[in-house]
Amino acid sequence: MQLALFIVVLAALSTAQFSRAEPVAAPTVCLALTLAGFAALSLFALISSAATVRRLRSDFSRRARTLRCFDRLRQIHLGLWLLMSIAALYGLGWDRLVRFNWHLAGSFLVDDLLILLLLIAPLVFSWAVFYDVDRQLQAGSPDKPGQLASRREYVRLHVMHHLGLVLVPVLLLLAADDAARFLLPALNDGERSLLVALVLLPALLVFFPDMLRRIWQTEPLAPGPLRDRLTAAARRWNMPLRDILVWKTQGLVVNAAVAGLMRRRRYVFLTDGLLARLSDEQIEAVFAHEMGHVRYRHLSLRLVAVTAPVCLWMLAASLFSPQLESLSVMLAAGGPAATSLAGLLVIAGIAAYACFVFGPYARLLENQADLFACRVMSSDQRAPGLALDAVAPESVVCYGRMLAQLALAAGVDTSRGGWLHPSIDHRVELLVDCALRPGRTGRFEALIWFSTALLISLSAGAVFCCWVIEL
Repeated sequence: MQLALFIVVLAALSTAQFSRAEPVAAPTVCLALTLAGFAALSLFALISSAATVRRLRSDFSRRARTLRCFDRLRQIHLGLWLLMSIAALYGLGWDRLVRFNWHLAGSFLVDDLLILLLLIAPLVFSWAVFYDVDRQLQAGSPDKPGQLASRREYVRLHVMHHLGLVLVPVLLLLAADDAARFLLPALNDGERSLLVALVLLPALLVFFPDMLRRIWQTEPLAPGPLRDRLTAAARRWNMPLRDILVWKTQGLVVNAAVAGLMRRRRYVFLTDGLLARLSDEQIEAVFAHEMGHVRYRHLSLRLVAVTAPVCLWMLAASLFSPQLESLSVMLAAGGPAATSLAGLLVIAGIAAYACFVFGPYARLLENQADLFACRVMSSDQRAPGLALDAVAPESVVCYGRMLAQLALAAGVDTSRGGWLHPSIDHRVELLVDCALRPGRTGRFEALIWFSTALLISLSAGAVFCCWVIEL
């Protein structure tokens, strides 16, 4: 979900750079085909949900097999949504239809909102119809529907969880860019974008945790033994926090997160589903994992990994400026097909970086946070003669049980990983290997150190070279 949403939003925003600034030749046909494609996608989601609910009601004993089938259908739906969104943007010219046929180019945020609205609407509709499956799953029997939040609340939670994290910062940047265009007309596009980035991006980095606590419906963790336990652990590990928040999801999400580069604006989020289904000891293990991200500055390292390709692109633009200008002229002369192909190649390159560089690096950081959690659990219950940085087998057993319980509560297949998270099985396997073979821990840490040093060197080197070229 995260990767597909990232690619679609990026593709929608990049169309202004890679689409011809002219109206679509056949706007009615393009609009009809776009709406028909997304209508067919919505019908696919509706049929998949209805068929799954029918199977659950007719043979609830085969629940696991039905859910595996439904999970495949959801993955197919997500893939089709990604392909149709790209086709609408680069094949049918949905963005040009909005900007030039409807004369909304240059309007304050209206064109961007309309472009994104059509692309995201099928995704929101799918959550509305998949509600029936989740409601039936909470029943525990084929005849009794589960006590789930209303459909409206269910969709709202998914929108805030999946879209709020991405769209709110993006829309703020777009609004700032449009405002700068109206207020500072003397600046060209490049100067305006640079000004917005220099002013708004640092503010977003600082205040995004405060935004996130409002995007997600949260409240402070109530005073009591659990809060005292977690606060004491953070103090013991010398990692102060602004607050520990309960992320209210009606029990739909079983997860935790940490946000905040600065300690005075750092929050740990624990969902209500996590608090309801895990013991205090297991919740402390989850909390230790999140503190592992803080200990090793993973939030900053992810930011470096995101900016590395941008810095390299800036260097390439500085070194090969004449060639890029000639290529731009050739693409413009090649017509809509050439410019669309260029846009698709750029999106494909970014997607490849996200899949094969950023994703694996983020998964390494998750493994490192697991190791930190097991280490602090080992130090809190240290056996005689255990090295300070060693991982005790007993801690790995406890942590593995927590991961298994977390996967069970969240309905996650332990053998399947995600874009940013390795599978539960892989995480446990690495921890067991590190506990039984201490040398394995050193090799793993060296791999992370080398990957981090490479990303930082590429980013810093590219920026320095750009500065030298400008001089």
